[in-house]
Amino acid sequence: MLEHQSRISIVKLDKILSELKPDIICFDLDHTLINSEDFYKSLEVEIFKHFGVDDLRVVENARVVHGRGGQAQIIENIRMAITSANPSFNMSQSEFAIEYGKLTNNSSFLSMISAESLSLIPGALRLVEKLRNEVELKITTNSRRKATNVMLSKTSLQKFFSDSDIICSDDQIEQKDQVEYWARILAGDKVSIGFEDNPKGVYDMINGGISFVYVRPDKEEYLRELREMEIKYSGRIQAVNSWEEIVDE
Repeated sequence: MLEHQSRISIVKLDKILSELKPDIICFDLDHTLINSEDFYKSLEVEIFKHFGVDDLRVVENARVVHGRGGQAQIIENIRMAITSANPSFNMSQSEFAIEYGKLTNNSSFLSMISAESLSLIPGALRLVEKLRNEVELKITTNSRRKATNVMLSKTSLQKFFSDSDIICSDDQIEQKDQVEYWARILAGDKVSIGFEDNPKGVYDMINGGISFVYVRPDKEEYLRELREMEIKYSGRIQAVNSWEEIVDE
């Protein structure tokens, strides 16, 4: 929970639905519905092992430099860490990106990741359950489709979303395609609400045509950025303390 949470307004789901009357709700997945940090840490441990690196310190060091980089940068960070730790490893950036994609889209490989590495963000399940009969639900995520399906199935969220309700990173040739996705699902001037956890995702949703975005920032720097975005996109962004607070009566 943020140290300065008192600066965030309190909003309730019933009021959101009655005032905005949305046709579609779009959820981010990682850190919005699912706490996937340990899942991806476990996945990276297996990737490093696959390429002959068993030292967990190498994995941790690689994760430290991930920062807020995009997926391509994270993959390159992993390649560089493996290159430094394993003298016999010799893959170019493009070769490794392809191999990484194959591994993270391999059901057998993904099955090695324990369900214990995944947990729902507090209030996320209740939020989805309350909305499922009220409005059309969608997910957009930078995770790959098979990894997304594993995460949803291991956290009981899969029953709420069909494959056609989800767009994943491997459905997009370029990041800009996410904007095209929003335009496609919002055809007919539908009113839409997004749920996010970070400013970059909020920016993508707003630029893609989402009417209004609620965001649960879990880092203080995110909150500062969101304050600036609230001014730029007046009336279209609302920071909240937690999903629990939204769904509580």
